[in-house]
Amino acid sequence: MTTKKQVRQLFLPILKRNRDVVQLDRITIWLTPIRHWACRMTVDRCSHPDVPVPSWHITDLIEPHHAFPDFGRVKERLYRRQVGKGWCWSDFDMEKPLRAMIELEVLRFFRKVATLENYVALQRRYHMWGPNHTPINDLILDIAVGNLSEATRQFNVVWGQCQNYLNYIYRERKAAIRGFNKELSMLALLRDDLLSENRTGLAKTLFAWESENITRLGIEQIWEPTPFPLERGGEAMSPVSEDMVARLESMIRITPRKIWADEA
Repeated sequence: MTTKKQVRQLFLPILKRNRDVVQLDRITIWLTPIRHWACRMTVDRCSHPDVPVPSWHITDLIEPHHAFPDFGRVKERLYRRQVGKGWCWSDFDMEKPLRAMIELEVLRFFRKVATLENYVALQRRYHMWGPNHTPINDLILDIAVGNLSEATRQFNVVWGQCQNYLNYIYRERKAAIRGFNKELSMLALLRDDLLSENRTGLAKTLFAWESENITRLGIEQIWEPTPFPLERGGEAMSPVSEDMVARLESMIRITPRKIWADEA
């Protein structure tokens, strides 16, 4: 079974060489500082005692905790690219290529994200990797980056669907599906401020949700509270350049589905 000592030994050289990386628990390193999104790398255990499971995760932190995903809106396992080889602790040559992958590819990729706007662009291209992606997640991200016209359009669609569902369960005398009441209360909390374009009120709500997630994850010491793009005096979301999108796409291919192709 993957042990705390093995993971610590794997991470220690990375921590020494990268001052913006910290380890806060047995299996996880984080890129710092944490703002409205978080990037982390984990090396977890599985049923086989000799096999570690490295994976990377990026997610936003600005949703209510009950809507918060199993960590990572964008995530993937980190596979070894050498033909016929996986990650095995008994392979004494394993740690060096795994560290190189983490430092030269994963951490560089994390640093390229850099802004909430870039995170949103990335998440929307690869949201299929995060099984908990929902229209409400899109709505909250649009609010956070200041795209209130699109957020309002999305809100009206989702709010209308909720009202239709309420009418249905009332008419048919059925119980609401699990989580519906929480979803409805979340929309109701945003409704007045969104429809009146009260940016201060919206930012206050998002900040409260972010603070709650930071506390729940136990990462207060690496959190750097910052204003949302929403608060830029009426500016809309800053455009993400095609160059940045191309760089993000090239970096995200660090764990291709054809895992043996690169170093065959």
